[in-house]
Order: sequence, then structure tokens, then C-alpha cells
Amino acid sequence: MRVRALLIAMVCGVASAAAPVLAATPPSFSFGIHVGPDAPEAPPSDSCLSTQQILDHLRASGYRGFANVDDSGNNLVLDARRVSRWYELEVDNCTGEVLSRTRMPQSSWETPQHTVAN
Repeated sequence: MRVRALLIAMVCGVASAAAPVLAATPPSFSFGIHVGPDAPEAPPSDSCLSTQQILDHLRASGYRGFANVDDSGNNLVLDARRVSRWYELEVDNCTGEVLSRTRMPQSSWETPQHTVAN
């Protein structure tokens, strides 16, 4: 009987010593995508682009001969030449994105008044 009790005690001791190792959780990995109202807010109005920065951006996009620049509203409105055609552009003051581009009729392709230095 003693041998049996000793054997049971040994088995229980080994089992209890191994239990923490068996109970350990394996490493895990997860990721998620959040879509919702926590998107960044629009930049404040004081962080919008200057007229010169917008003209530089348009110049880099191939526009030249800027004229009739109106920066009095929320958007910059101006006439600009690209290759040999004139366009009236409306540009977002904060992002510099061209919101609208209207090709001007050929009769008005003469160099407009009040040209801004290229």
C-alpha cells in the first residue's frame, strides 16, 4: 500500500509541476482597421496654403501665365495657360487641389490683363 501511495504522490507531483507549462497560452497576433468618426479633422484655416504656394504647385503641374487671380473667397480663382490653351481654375486654398477647370473660348486666348509674374 505504501508503494502505491508513493507512486500516486509521485505522479501527482509530476503532473502538478507540468501543469503550468501546459496551461501557458501560445503567442497571438491580431490587427484591425478602424473606420469611424475618429478621422483627423480638417486643418484649421491658418494652416492653408498661401497664394504663392498654390501658384508654385500649379506651375509644377504645367500651368503658366497666371492672371486675374482672385483670392478673396474660400477658393482661389484664376486664369492660367497650359501648353497653348487658357483655363479658368478654381483651387482649394488649403489643399491646393484643382476643384474645377474650365477651358476658356479661343476668342479670349489673348494674354489676359493683370498677369502675375511667372
